[in-house]
Amino acid sequence: MPKIAIVTDSTVCLPQELVQRYGIYVVPTWIHRGQEAFRDGVDTTPKQVYQWLREGYRLGTSQPSMGEFMQMFKELSREVEAIVSILVSADLSGVYSSGFNAAKSLEGFPIQVIDSRNLSMAHGFVVLAAARAAQAGATFTEVVEAAKAIIPRVNLLAVLETLEYAHRSGRIPAIAALAGSLLRINPVLEVKDSRITVFARVRTKRKALERMIEEAKKRVDDSLMHVAILHGDVLEEAKRLREQMTTRFNCAELHIAEIPAVLGVHTGPGALGLAFYKED
Repeated sequence: MPKIAIVTDSTVCLPQELVQRYGIYVVPTWIHRGQEAFRDGVDTTPKQVYQWLREGYRLGTSQPSMGEFMQMFKELSREVEAIVSILVSADLSGVYSSGFNAAKSLEGFPIQVIDSRNLSMAHGFVVLAAARAAQAGATFTEVVEAAKAIIPRVNLLAVLETLEYAHRSGRIPAIAALAGSLLRINPVLEVKDSRITVFARVRTKRKALERMIEEAKKRVDDSLMHVAILHGDVLEEAKRLREQMTTRFNCAELHIAEIPAVLGVHTGPGALGLAFYKED
């Protein structure tokens, strides 16, 4: 076990294989269906949540409590020398506040809580950088620096199958602004520096994916690229997108990751995205 534990939350979108390989600890967020509450990735799966959405259930989400983070931090403090906790953007979720306040309450033990300024696998790449540094034997300061170095470099672009779920949840202001007939478009969304914006307005999902790939090419060109393809219960579409990325880009690593249930509540089934950054 590395001397420094890496803790994140379940919005992270990291493939389970990477979570296990690097010993990353994940605090689950919550999904609500009526009076029932489910821990994301523990009591329910993305596939189950997408099925509920297709069946017409109205779902909600909430962050883990300060107490849930405190329990995780206290348990780890008995096993490791320090903790680096990298959490979803504080401007997009209350998760960061819960983790930050929990860390403050654990006096005398070195814990650094970092705002990833992003979500999904863009957040995941920040976590992965820290975990790789910790596993390689880096110091507490070096692990923190490794995470912070990725934050301004990572990109996240996505297209939704439908705007219905984002519009219903009201959690994506950029979508809430698209009213009336504009709900028929397939916008390319971008998440950068804690803001979700409509990067491009496109009429079909196919053209939206093309626009997303074109923009990734502009930003990365022929440089070595770290990339993850994100999908909302459309694995075959994700595999086809992987083929295009493999052909057109120089990929240092390329992952396919299912959009976690807690994000899927707001994006809905059928979403596809790219999280990526250019190698130095």
